[in-house]
Amino acid sequence: MPGWHKLTEKWRKEGKLQIVGITQEQHPQRCRLFAQWQDIDWPILWDPFNLTQAKVVPIFILIDEHLVVRSLRADPLTIESKFLNREFEAPKKRLETPEPADALLPRSVFWRKDMGQRMRRIDLTEEMSRLLWRKEGFDPRWLNEIEVGTVLDEDPRVKFWAGAAYRLRYDSQERQPGDFQKAIEYWRKALEVDSNQYIWRRRIQQYGPRMDKPYPFYEWVERAQKEIAARGETPVQLKVPLSGAELALPARSMGGVAGDKEPDPDGKIHRVKDGWIEFDAAHAFRTGKGAPVARVHVSFRPASEHTLYWNNEAEPMRVWIDPKSLPKGAHVERNLLELAGPDAETSVEERRFEWDLALPEGASKFALRGYALFNACESALGQCVYRRLDFEIEINPNPRAADD
Repeated sequence: MPGWHKLTEKWRKEGKLQIVGITQEQHPQRCRLFAQWQDIDWPILWDPFNLTQAKVVPIFILIDEHLVVRSLRADPLTIESKFLNREFEAPKKRLETPEPADALLPRSVFWRKDMGQRMRRIDLTEEMSRLLWRKEGFDPRWLNEIEVGTVLDEDPRVKFWAGAAYRLRYDSQERQPGDFQKAIEYWRKALEVDSNQYIWRRRIQQYGPRMDKPYPFYEWVERAQKEIAARGETPVQLKVPLSGAELALPARSMGGVAGDKEPDPDGKIHRVKDGWIEFDAAHAFRTGKGAPVARVHVSFRPASEHTLYWNNEAEPMRVWIDPKSLPKGAHVERNLLELAGPDAETSVEERRFEWDLALPEGASKFALRGYALFNACESALGQCVYRRLDFEIEINPNPRAADD
């Protein structure tokens, strides 16, 4: 995109060419930051559901002044002679009115509860079209009433849509437990049907293990923010923080660090009160062949109905991954992870931990166990305590068996 932006600058200034971009990015603010960094001033449309049905990127399409598509694979060496400097005749025959966008999309039906808690039949495509073109943007609350199992459809595009929608709700105030994992599962189901779909594969790899990374997805972000700030501008703020998986470098193998000492082997630390912490977990297995390797994501945040605060004046928050819960031949990068809090005395931010998990060939579904140790205060100025939260994550390296 930056190359085409620079190449077309002269033509755009001369009024010979107008550009509109479409991005399949899941998080729109990241595209805005990139555009700000590269001084891209033409409009970019957001298409997280890949409604354009692109299989690879980038795609350069040339449309003349009569709205006739002249090329689906624009060549930078010939664009001026074969397109910009040519005069195209208007079509002699009146162009047919194009079909509405939703008429070109796959159909899928699901059931949703109405105000009277009765099940109502809904056409997913019509619902998506109605919600996507709202001036206010996509509203993830519509997912709150869907009966999850009925979203499934034979068309893999619908599965991908469902995954994108669940991840959007995960990143919103409407998040529900399991949204991130549901997103990964729907993307996986879509890719199983069409393994050549580049967009779908990259969406899973974005959150997957280092052994499945084609490149570091967002290594440019920090550099962009610094260069934008150096120009005296305020960088676009990212609504969704970058995860470790999105910054990780590719790796050919998964190493490990031995010797981590369990912080509470006898379980003496008092458990946190029920309902104080919202815990969520997801895992994404690599999309290629070979022994199963996954990226595991866990998150902790103070429940909104309570007044729990992280206490940042003590030691860092720690997560222990119980090696005894792993199948024989499996291992993680580290069994003990640490995360320091911000500079403030107390805070209420979400805290996320990630690690890669390698399993042996033929591994079956199992429960990965662990616990978190943290300092917290019952209010901003209240009593501060040291607590433990035990967790268990179901890991299924062969989810297709569970689908059948």
